[in-house]
Amino acid sequence: MVIRADGDSSPAAEFFNMQGWLRKPGVLVLGILLLGTAAATWLLVLRRAPHPHSVTLRWHPPAESANPHVVSYNIYRSTSPGGPYTPLASGVQALIYEDESVNTGVTYYYAVRSVDQSGRESGYSEEVRVTIPVR
Repeated sequence: MVIRADGDSSPAAEFFNMQGWLRKPGVLVLGILLLGTAAATWLLVLRRAPHPHSVTLRWHPPAESANPHVVSYNIYRSTSPGGPYTPLASGVQALIYEDESVNTGVTYYYAVRSVDQSGRESGYSEEVRVTIPVR
């Protein structure tokens, strides 16, 4: 679901709006994707500071009934839709990750896998696509 200029009245958009993420200066909201109970709900934003370009990923943990033993997340990135994905970060315990190693004019595809107490990864979430502006 994409946040339109005229606003989006979905529950996910309303949540992020209440948290102030849709009103922050220098933040361009590219979209909100609801990925279901087994994955995470993502808010994808593109920011200009402190680096010329970076991608900030924010998400909600999976529903407790999906996997009550999630201890961390592994973040993956590709320049091709559907992968193959390259590990970008592992053991992420916060519900936010900022990718500062992006290049202008490149389209990236992000996916996440949750990790349980035994170190087992879930399947990939649906991917999120972002194109870094040239300027």
